[in-house]
Amino acid sequence: MNTLLGQSDHPDATTMPVHDLTNDDVGDVIASRTGKSKCIEVHGSGTAAADEQADQSTSLQLASLAALLDLLNRIGSLSTHQTACRTLADQLHRFLDCQQVIIGWCRDGQPTCHVEAISQVDRFHQHDPDVVRAASVLQEAVARGETTVWPATDPHGRYGLKAHEQYAKAHALELVITCPMRDKSGRLCAVCMVAGRPKLGDQEQAIALLGAASTPVATTLQLVHRAESGRWVRWAKRLWQQLHSHRGIAIFTVLLLAIAGMF
Repeated sequence: MNTLLGQSDHPDATTMPVHDLTNDDVGDVIASRTGKSKCIEVHGSGTAAADEQADQSTSLQLASLAALLDLLNRIGSLSTHQTACRTLADQLHRFLDCQQVIIGWCRDGQPTCHVEAISQVDRFHQHDPDVVRAASVLQEAVARGETTVWPATDPHGRYGLKAHEQYAKAHALELVITCPMRDKSGRLCAVCMVAGRPKLGDQEQAIALLGAASTPVATTLQLVHRAESGRWVRWAKRLWQQLHSHRGIAIFTVLLLAIAGMF
């Protein structure tokens, strides 16, 4: 079974506080969303098949709990927002063992969502046809405002899911799951898209994991984003102060002359 446990793979890892989440908190959410108790009693009158199923369910819940806590530590220790989103996509892809995971980002809580990271893909262009289709799926998820599954089991639930349907057909996918992610204040930060049927557990268990991860992951991504923005602001302020000094003016003048000499 794939797990997310291990050391960070990224060289820009730094120490940073993450969302205060306990084992019981996540366990409660995972258990409630799957409709199962965290602690399953095995009664003597139960059948061997039922006992085995209970053991498998408990093992999966524990694995999901460990994976989520490790994931929060990983993305919270990274220094750039883009790297954090990429790590989130890669680790969810590895744990769920699905075809692809895509992370969309909503800037400043705006309802517009763009593709920020694609699992196992280092670089991509926003105008690439596949990326455009993925962005349409993310935007559709934002409009619905809740976890969405394609194909929808309810015939009435198929309305407003054209982008989900088209993406599934274009990539021959059996399943597409999208989950909006909101921070502690309820502001929409990101959307997670799982493409392809996960090999770990069943559809409901994958949805439960995404639901449990939604708020703590969104809050952690928001912290990384704010920390990165703060570093850029401090850098720009130092640059502005240096340019206003006599030495800074001299250096800036030399640079302008050098650039002018290139033309």
